[in-house]
Amino acid sequence: MGVLRHLATDRLFSMPTRCLIGRSRRCDLQLDDPGASSHHAELRWQGGRWHLRDLHSTNGTVVGADMHRLNAGELRTVSVGEAIVFGDAAETWRLVDEGPSGPFAWAETEGASHIRARDRMLFLPDTDDPQLIVLPQGEGYALEDGPNRYAVVDGQIIELGDQRWRLLLPPLAAGGEPTVETSHPAIRTIGLCFQITQAQLILRLEVHWRGQAFATPPLRAHHQLLFYLCQKRLEDRDLGHTEAAEGWVDRETLLEDLRTNENRLHVHISRLRREFAMLGIEDADRIIERNADGELRVGVADIEIRSV
Repeated sequence: MGVLRHLATDRLFSMPTRCLIGRSRRCDLQLDDPGASSHHAELRWQGGRWHLRDLHSTNGTVVGADMHRLNAGELRTVSVGEAIVFGDAAETWRLVDEGPSGPFAWAETEGASHIRARDRMLFLPDTDDPQLIVLPQGEGYALEDGPNRYAVVDGQIIELGDQRWRLLLPPLAAGGEPTVETSHPAIRTIGLCFQITQAQLILRLEVHWRGQAFATPPLRAHHQLLFYLCQKRLEDRDLGHTEAAEGWVDRETLLEDLRTNENRLHVHISRLRREFAMLGIEDADRIIERNADGELRVGVADIEIRSV
């Protein structure tokens, strides 16, 4: 993701896709030095690079080893390692990561690794065996630790054993949608189709998008959880429940019906989210939804179960 480091204080800032910089409270990155203008400059992620533009600032914007001073409105591509001066040397920032916008966990301890988000989710300590998940919640972010969920904020320190990370969480648009524009499939636009035997053994899972099979994931143990929640959503629909009310299952009921435990449930949810993120689903964290009462449901509404 795009990360700026303030040279004077070592402060880290995670940029949204369009990052407005200046002294105004409306800016994403708010500067303190009076030499900076209210709306000084803009950094924008476009075409796989970060582009800097001066917004007719009073004292100008300087970038790169050549100390190039931008003309008002001029665009300049910024690469990792390059420094940017907004007005005065006190507001000198360096681009230390030039990836696309998204949540990022900055390693604060030796032995820990920087962690980039898959889709909008951070898996700590790694994606293969996540113990903690950071994901969007409303217009902010939350940390999931098994059945528990806590609100987290940009800059917060997360500790796991002897490893420590600083969360860098870019702003989300209203409603919790990511600020990055994308044409990828989303939970609200995909469908799930299960093919099962008469004994309800899963033979095949298809993910549909735009009227055709988009992916056919190899069957795994966590698909049993997905199938169970799809069944519950269809059962409620047949009973006439509204879309907002259908499919919610109490956690204890789910554990009892699937004959599993909290730890295994957490693992299955993590693997489902990771799997759908790997398929390119833009909001894969929503494959399993949780409400304020702790109930769970599958986030996909377009569901089909076929007996063959």
